[in-house]
Amino acid sequence: VNVLEQVVRTEPTPVAYERLGAGLFRLRRYEESVGAFRKAVEIDPNHYPALNGVGVNMLNAWVWSEGKDEGAREEGLRALRRSLQVEPRQPRIIDLVNRYARGVQHQQ
Repeated sequence: VNVLEQVVRTEPTPVAYERLGAGLFRLRRYEESVGAFRKAVEIDPNHYPALNGVGVNMLNAWVWSEGKDEGAREEGLRALRRSLQVEPRQPRIIDLVNRYARGVQHQQ
């Protein structure tokens, strides 16, 4: 994460921001993670790995709200559906969309 934070300061690419978002997610720094993923999408709206990052973060926010934050679920589904428009061959993302579209919480 430290190296990626330096990279995005000097060369702010969608890939660098997406990798930063993934690292922050692994460190459970979720708000910062979704911010990095959103920055990647801002630079390249078709960067589907970052769209997936936004989607997963927002669906987790919905789960953590015990299903009360419907806006988070909707945003997550929008991001994942956009990702599938860019790259349709993502079986795990298709599964997430199908589960969360029905309001079923994802279980690992």
